[in-house]
Amino acid sequence: MTVSSTNRKTSPFIGNGLTAELPFAFKVFKKQDVLVVVADTATGLETTLTLDAEFSVALNSNQNNNPGGTVTLVAPLAVGKTAVISSRVTLTQSTDITNQGGFQPQVIEDCLDRLTITTQQLQEQVDRSAKLPITSVEDANAMSEDLVRLAESADNIDIVANDKDNLDTVAGHIANVDTVAGHIANVDTVAGHIANVDTVAARAANVDTVANNIASVNSAATNMAAIIAAPTNAATATSKAAIATAAATSATEQASIATEAAAEAAAAVTAMEAAVDVLNTSSDAINDCAFAVDEIVAVADALPLIEAAPGKAEEALGAKAVATEQASVATAQAGIATAKASEATTQAGVATTQAGIAATQAGISATQAGVSTTQAGIATAKADLATAKADLATTEAGIATAQAGIATAQANESTVQAGISTAQAGIATTKADLATTEAGIATAQAQIATTQAGAAAASAEGISAAVAAFYESNALREFGLNLL
Repeated sequence: MTVSSTNRKTSPFIGNGLTAELPFAFKVFKKQDVLVVVADTATGLETTLTLDAEFSVALNSNQNNNPGGTVTLVAPLAVGKTAVISSRVTLTQSTDITNQGGFQPQVIEDCLDRLTITTQQLQEQVDRSAKLPITSVEDANAMSEDLVRLAESADNIDIVANDKDNLDTVAGHIANVDTVAGHIANVDTVAGHIANVDTVAARAANVDTVANNIASVNSAATNMAAIIAAPTNAATATSKAAIATAAATSATEQASIATEAAAEAAAAVTAMEAAVDVLNTSSDAINDCAFAVDEIVAVADALPLIEAAPGKAEEALGAKAVATEQASVATAQAGIATAKASEATTQAGVATTQAGIAATQAGISATQAGVSTTQAGIATAKADLATAKADLATTEAGIATAQAGIATAQANESTVQAGISTAQAGIATTKADLATTEAGIATAQAQIATTQAGAAAASAEGISAAVAAFYESNALREFGLNLL
């Protein structure tokens, strides 16, 4: 029989704590050729079981027509364990075909089957190995070194793989990353002032307010000299207003005094005019005055005063006019002082506004610092992106190395397949030689039959003697060996 199946191992058996009998369906020669491996599904750790101590094997009686058998574990396969059955036919050839010996077809077929089985075992191992492409110039050692480097970087590879979405996001902004890389010195400068950046970030609301009033901030910056002088101007205006108020108060008092003097003078003039009228209109009174010499003398004594009264009245009227004019001037000065005080108040308001503008400008400066901080953060993100890209490139290099290893294994597989083809060609040649030998034997048998027929025509006894002599002769043996 031929080995018609290329399968050399079973599918994994999953442990359930109950099953202990595990069947397999590939040809082996003896129970020692059966390999049983159990793995822990949690850790991946594999254990090769020992025949008779941990399992037994019952082989099917005819391995050609019904290959395989059953493996029985000492204990049922536990939950969390998996088992695989394969073969481990030794890579030796124990059949010795001697010269001039007999040829048993089963012996030759077993030898060929053993060769095929060992080839299948090697193929199964090759299928589980890393292979370099057939066109690769790398060797297995270089691939092994690359695999070791990949294993050492496994944690970083896992980190990159788990952060794939961020990598994709960064890759979508690679132009910005390149821009930041071109200004890395500025990024380092910002990093050296990260405390200030954090301070600005904590005042983001003020930064936004300044940004919303940027026109006023710019106007304040243009009038900064006036804003700085505003407190001094306000103090000067307040002082002048106080002086003007004092002057207005003094002018008002002088106007009051002048008004009182004018009133007294007017009253005196009125009294004198009344006295003159009395003298002019009453001669009797004049006559009576003769009898009142003392009173007349008194009047005469007062006559200078009476005569001076009109002048005094005029002086009083002049003083009143001057006082009135001074009062008007004082009132005007008071108005001017009030206007100046109002102007000073306005200037003070302007100064306050300018101070607010200065504060706004300070907020703008803080905003600009916040913007710088944000840009620094962007630069840091771009730097992280560059690092991630480098890790990704390393991972891709590792993948390429692994693919090279796979190609090498495939090349090895091709070599094995070439060996198989060579072996099959040898088998075909052996079969052809065997057919030639069988044809020679048939020819010899035909010659023997012809000789026997000729001898039978002469004499039965002579035929028997001739046949006996023919079988005992060395010539026949040499004839058969030549045919072989």
